[in-house]
Amino acid sequence: MREFVARHVDLNARPGQRLEQLIHGMLDEQLLALEFELGRTRTAAQTFEDRRGNCLSFTNLFVALAREAGLLVNYQLIDVPASWERNGDWVVVDNHINAILHNLRVDGSHRWNYVVDFNMADFQGHYPREEIDDARAFALFFNNRGAEFMQRGHLEQAHSHLAQAHALNPRLPALWLNLGSLYRKQDQHEQAKSAYLEALRLDPHAPAALSNLASLYRSLGKTKQALQVERRLSQLREQDPYYFYQRSLTAYSSGQWLEATRHLDQALRLKKDEHQFIFLRALLELQQGQIERARTSLEQAQSLASNAQTRALYSSKIHRLSSESHS
Repeated sequence: MREFVARHVDLNARPGQRLEQLIHGMLDEQLLALEFELGRTRTAAQTFEDRRGNCLSFTNLFVALAREAGLLVNYQLIDVPASWERNGDWVVVDNHINAILHNLRVDGSHRWNYVVDFNMADFQGHYPREEIDDARAFALFFNNRGAEFMQRGHLEQAHSHLAQAHALNPRLPALWLNLGSLYRKQDQHEQAKSAYLEALRLDPHAPAALSNLASLYRSLGKTKQALQVERRLSQLREQDPYYFYQRSLTAYSSGQWLEATRHLDQALRLKKDEHQFIFLRALLELQQGQIERARTSLEQAQSLASNAQTRALYSSKIHRLSSESHS
């Protein structure tokens, strides 16, 4: 990795030029076209060697290379909403993570902040963003690795990695959620309940913690407690636009246009300025032959998108739609 940086980056150049050289080098050696692998979180060195990994793996790689190039770069956490399974239960979705560099001049005289991201789909929405320190980023790494070992049945290794995450940052709700699942696999039900309750103390609106706590209560025959938690989960779901968006997507993929429209209308009532919702509305309008309305929705989605790549995508679709309507 040091040889890679030395080969592509002039350490005497200005920071903005070094960033540009690093990105070009990563493009040349296909380090920006890694094979995405959801279930394996890698270190920077492992990602560089294997050319595959998830968003945290890639961000580890970029941060290591950028710092070797003398650039000031931080981790940035994106609070991506949880998604839902078709039966209405929550599924755990990791927060998205990328790298951010501040106040760099690449072209011209203006200084800009630059985000380097492996999976732009999770960066397109209007989601809360937070720069985090290395300790918290490493806690997320060990938390991910612990969950991955647990899924493969290696419970001792899972516990060891979760313990390292706890030592780095004990205030991660996802850490306590994973600890609860680990305790439950080991039939330590009281410890599992305590872990889920701690996750909820840290994040009272954590849907996965509510879902898992309700499931634990039901498995123990505590129906009353399970119903109370399920009511909280249902109330949370009904106020979450992304729940209805996910249901709309599911219906759309099945060709159920009316049901998809109904769920999307509810999502838009709760959140009007999410460009992904409005893009889906355009797709539904196209399915119903409403060409002009679809064009208007695409233009609205384009105006709301904060990412230049996304705006360009919407622009190309508007252009194609205009060309087809005049042909």
